[in-house]
Amino acid sequence: MAVSLATEMAAEAGTAVAVAKAKATDTLNELKSYLRIDHDYDDAQLKMLMDAGREYLTNAGAVDDDGSLFRLALMLYVATHYENRDGSYKTDGYSHALQSIILQLKVKV
Repeated sequence: MAVSLATEMAAEAGTAVAVAKAKATDTLNELKSYLRIDHDYDDAQLKMLMDAGREYLTNAGAVDDDGSLFRLALMLYVATHYENRDGSYKTDGYSHALQSIILQLKVKV
């Protein structure tokens, strides 16, 4: 009984990991399409920027509901940092669109 329960739990955990990996791949592909990137050279950097973006948005109070609005905010965040990597880029803040989306995601609770 304990063995079958442990096996069942391991299978569920494996399924959850597989689903998470598939979701991350879908999000990466969606992001690359948004940025018009057709190569794999920057995939590691894009994944790191997506992780940082999720963390940034969550810290800003946005709720990660995996909805299209959150994904758009994530893509806008990544686009800003991906397209301005040289360090000399100066900004007064994020675009009005990103700020507006974050505000909407904060009130969505």
